[in-house]
Amino acid sequence: MLSADTLRVAKTFLNYVAANHSAAMFVAGVMLLLTSASAAVRSIAVTLGRMQGKQRFDSVHGFFFSILFSLLFLFTIWFGILVMFTSRDLMARINELLPFIDISSGWQSFKYLMLGGMLFLLLWGMFRVFRHSDNHFATWPGALVGTFGMLAFSGIFSKFIVVSTRYSLVYGSLASVILLMLWMYFSGQAMYIGAVFNIALWDRKRGII
Repeated sequence: MLSADTLRVAKTFLNYVAANHSAAMFVAGVMLLLTSASAAVRSIAVTLGRMQGKQRFDSVHGFFFSILFSLLFLFTIWFGILVMFTSRDLMARINELLPFIDISSGWQSFKYLMLGGMLFLLLWGMFRVFRHSDNHFATWPGALVGTFGMLAFSGIFSKFIVVSTRYSLVYGSLASVILLMLWMYFSGQAMYIGAVFNIALWDRKRGII
């Protein structure tokens, strides 16, 4: 559950965006976000190729899948924010429709389970698509490890965000940016650890280690 300060900051930002919207700036922002995210996915694909010793996509196909996974990743983030901000109202609405079922106690666990399932499918699909066709190792164990790591870092990040809003406006904003960068870094490390876990299991199965 978010603090009142966090909700007030988010509401102020959304009101500012609604009052100062521009179609051209919106399109430019979406294009910049998408190209930046796809470049990051292509960098991840290169790193995964180096880990397994072979790069699967080098040209048009790699660019296509980088755009696809960028859209999926951005949708996952958007869905996570949506669930975070609307979970209380959604839970109240469900309790009104089904008064004989109390879901308030288990909603937090179900929320993280739902987000974890989306992250798992995203990581598994990325590991599976960028795995070279000559390699035949399983990709779901590393996706599971990466999902647990990203959920753990996300939980810690959300706690620190709530704490950072208790300080002054400038200091809290700077702290939030730094924490966001740390979250992105550690989430990337969790994903790479999952990829290494897959390859380590494969090497052990082949008797290399």
